[in-house]
Amino acid sequence: MEDNFKEEMGEQEVVNLMNEGSIKLEELSKSIRKAEGKTRENTFYVTDYDECMRKTYYNYVYANEIHFEPRVLRILQNGTYAHERLQKGISLVDSNAEMEKGMTFDVETGGTVFQVRGRIDVVVRGNIPLELKTINTRTVKKPLLPHIAQVRIYMDNLGSDYGFLVYESKQTNEIFVFKVEQELSFVNYYKLYFKLVLAHILTHKIPPRMDNVNPNKYPCKFCSHRKRCWGEIQEDGSVFKSPIPPSDALSDDLEGIKVV
Repeated sequence: MEDNFKEEMGEQEVVNLMNEGSIKLEELSKSIRKAEGKTRENTFYVTDYDECMRKTYYNYVYANEIHFEPRVLRILQNGTYAHERLQKGISLVDSNAEMEKGMTFDVETGGTVFQVRGRIDVVVRGNIPLELKTINTRTVKKPLLPHIAQVRIYMDNLGSDYGFLVYESKQTNEIFVFKVEQELSFVNYYKLYFKLVLAHILTHKIPPRMDNVNPNKYPCKFCSHRKRCWGEIQEDGSVFKSPIPPSDALSDDLEGIKVV
């Protein structure tokens, strides 16, 4: 007679089931992106633009070594689901709104061309971008600078003078909207930013950190490259050992590569 007895299931087994499911979802997403030709080779993303040039450099150089724990994967996946929910609601109200509108532009340094790719969450009235974000606070007093930059890049490529950042609180689901207006100084700089990062990639030089940053405070505290950038952090918050020497200062000429 076949023994149908099964060992009683424990809490940890359920935890493992949930964590492995989150990892499998991420693996599926990566395989879909790869099948669609969305790889990191010679590619930056609009979301790579950041206050910290070193972070953008690391995003590219260590793209295949960035692995998130299951808890962080669930946060990212929930953000994706929230986007889809908000986009669906907008489409039911405005049938002319465009969702996930792709955009690209090229940057060249030292004869090497990289493509910068972006995907605009929502475009209304033909050329006004809406960037959707979820945020883990009850209220949002002002938008984050990298988010503003992202909207401005979309605005420049759509030919719009303004766009909107839309935050949804994860805690209350309240919506916070901020109008973003274009700045000529930003338009003149953001492509140069990507060119400078590319110059550092080509010359294998790590860009310097942002000024006045602390490994235990925003934005470094939550950066996926924190340990790679700062080294070992002791329990009291002090840096035990930095893994890299100080980088040369940025310049417009990196080992003969002219950045213009």
